[in-house]
Amino acid sequence: MTCCIIAEVGVNHDGSVDKALRLIEKSAKAGANVVKFQTYRASELTLPGAHRDMLAKYELPLDAYPKLKRYAEDLGLEFMSSPFDIQSARFLKELGVKRLKIGSGELTNLDFLRKLDGLLLPVILSTGMATMEEVRRAVYQFDNCEISVLHCVSAYPAPVAGYNLKAMKAMDEWIYSVGLSDHTLGDHVAIAAVAMGAKILEKHITLCFEDEGPDHAASMEPFEFGEMVRKIREVESAMGDGIKRPTAEELLIMPRARRVQTEEGFKRNP
Repeated sequence: MTCCIIAEVGVNHDGSVDKALRLIEKSAKAGANVVKFQTYRASELTLPGAHRDMLAKYELPLDAYPKLKRYAEDLGLEFMSSPFDIQSARFLKELGVKRLKIGSGELTNLDFLRKLDGLLLPVILSTGMATMEEVRRAVYQFDNCEISVLHCVSAYPAPVAGYNLKAMKAMDEWIYSVGLSDHTLGDHVAIAAVAMGAKILEKHITLCFEDEGPDHAASMEPFEFGEMVRKIREVESAMGDGIKRPTAEELLIMPRARRVQTEEGFKRNP
């Protein structure tokens, strides 16, 4: 089973539908399996002020979503988004998404999680800022949905030291599908997570990491994202099935490479 790689556009479209379409195209060319956005209504998330104004700047119009989803699917990508309220979640279900991604900030919003359970869609939960007990409590809100959990550190960018990939493995003991939402710079943490068994990997993508906006600096540009995907697929091909036996290449050189020692010296092992 190969890792499902999510290209997290988030709000890196900067409120532009044309830019969102370009990011979908770049995600497909980079080899992602899924492209993900964020769906919210700024007027419902926070009180009037600078923060609401910032959120409104990055809010995509709902009538753009069918076009984005259709374009993603035409390029072979699954279209996904993170709702921040139940109305947005219902809109995404009506749009026809296969599953929902819930951000770390909603992990302790238990009433919201219970309402999501009623939508009967598979859910991916990010777990930044959470203790293991909080993760368990969130997962236990779902009786009707298939749940996947992503280990995450909610810093943008996040330091590599202390990213604590072993916490992902700890969750893997009681959750079937566990992965990583990676906010570090570079690809080495993501590749290590896949080698450790991550079934889902989420990583931010941007057209330019120097653009203004909350997530660009913690995102990969398309070429870098594509290189990460290539390395991940190579690592997956190297993992094998765990049965120790000679490879086809080793069988060819075995007659020449193996030797035994005798009183007369070394000789080839027949």
